[in-house]
Amino acid sequence: MIKSKHFKEIEVVELPNHMLFLDYKVTQLNKINFIKDNIKFTLTLLAFVLVSYQNDPKVYICMGKNSKRYHYTKHCRGLSRCSTKIYEVTLSKAKEIGRTLCGWED
Repeated sequence: MIKSKHFKEIEVVELPNHMLFLDYKVTQLNKINFIKDNIKFTLTLLAFVLVSYQNDPKVYICMGKNSKRYHYTKHCRGLSRCSTKIYEVTLSKAKEIGRTLCGWED
């Protein structure tokens, strides 16, 4: 007989063909605790993802063929001559495509 955190008792039964069979009895309380543990893990993972996402600020870029800068504000003076739509991207994405900080914002 084996005791487990989520099951009341687990019994290992050896069948005639030498296969092992686990016979377990689950209590309702242990089912609830098992579900609560899974929910806690999921919420912790979600919180980590959200915090990671928030650590990468949004910046604005122009996608014109001569554009080389990123901007912290959509109304930056450096974006006034943008010939295309202004896009909101993450700072890491802007750096990944070779953009540097606008001279009006440093």
